[in-house]
Amino acid sequence: MTSTYSEDQVIAELGFAVDEYFGGCPECGKQEGVLNIGRDHWAVCDTHKNKWPIGSNVFSSWRDETERVWARNERRLADYINVKPLLPTDPGSYGGDEYYQAAMSEMLTKLRERRRLVEMIGGAAS
Repeated sequence: MTSTYSEDQVIAELGFAVDEYFGGCPECGKQEGVLNIGRDHWAVCDTHKNKWPIGSNVFSSWRDETERVWARNERRLADYINVKPLLPTDPGSYGGDEYYQAAMSEMLTKLRERRRLVEMIGGAAS
């Protein structure tokens, strides 16, 4: 059985809200833009050099861009890390959805494990 998480619980655990519909950077919860490479759309966090796929042909904006723009976007994202984004902390009507709650549970479990490892490494270096 999956736990049910409220928006306040998730924000308290993360330390920030994730207000982005297509998810947020796992470092800060933000999305600083969307870039197209052909019909593929990538959300980005320039601050942390993270990227995550949104989908293909979700937005029509790619049709107004040239191959030159796509090549520039591809070069820009070449050094970015492909990450799994954080889920929005306010799921709207999806809050009670079993899939959302399971994904939130998985996300928070991984976050707790990451923090535990960082503390272990930090404690070992002291």
